[in-house]
Amino acid sequence: MKEDVLLEVKELSIWGRGRRLLLDDVSFRMEDGETVSVVGHAGSGKTVLLEGMTRLGTGQRYAGHVHLRGYEHNLLRCRRGRLRRIRGGQISYLPGDPEALMHPAVPVGEQMAALMRRHRPEVRDWREESVYWLHQAGIAEPEVRLRLRAGALDIFSRVRLGVAMAFCTFPRLLLADDPTRRLDVSGQADVLELLEKLREKMGIGMIYATRDLRVGMEMGSRVILLDEGRVALEEGRESVVSRHARALGFVGTTA
Repeated sequence: MKEDVLLEVKELSIWGRGRRLLLDDVSFRMEDGETVSVVGHAGSGKTVLLEGMTRLGTGQRYAGHVHLRGYEHNLLRCRRGRLRRIRGGQISYLPGDPEALMHPAVPVGEQMAALMRRHRPEVRDWREESVYWLHQAGIAEPEVRLRLRAGALDIFSRVRLGVAMAFCTFPRLLLADDPTRRLDVSGQADVLELLEKLREKMGIGMIYATRDLRVGMEMGSRVILLDEGRVALEEGRESVVSRHARALGFVGTTA
């Protein structure tokens, strides 16, 4: 891999149960600090792609290559122990459903401390570090929220907690799977602004998956259009993306 390439995906194909092809021959690469948007309808393969790069999917078979700079091994073939250290540490995953990241009955502070113990053992004061990241994520009264069970938070705070948990391990790459889809328009705008602010501050790469073409074009320097598990287009020019998107039925999602 070239020095400026952070992630390289080559000919990634994924099969589900019953040998159903979920993702077909997807290839792309991204540089340090770059945001790539993956846009597609429900069922187009966005989540399969993001989960598949670190083998989060269950009952799936993989073919192809996924390389993260600094690791010589193909992530699709490396040992589970090594992959667990990469997940959440070098590569963070922010799902569309925040409950997938956290246990509703466990206090926020305990969950953040457990995450940092695994990926940042050098941290001495887990509480202080957790309060800092809750504050960075825009959560009001972080000292109080730290003692609450995650399930006691409102949906907006749970999404922000997910952002705090995704960034607190100092990842090099963030995989964001449409994390604002359960929020209203105002909440979506706030979280998108927060993600971009933290990403720029830390200088990390991000793959942002969304159904909304307008959001994808605003967030990413490049847009990958997925359709039925295949790359329909990978292009940076807005006019070209819009034309292909309309052909795939994204009518009214962009000017």
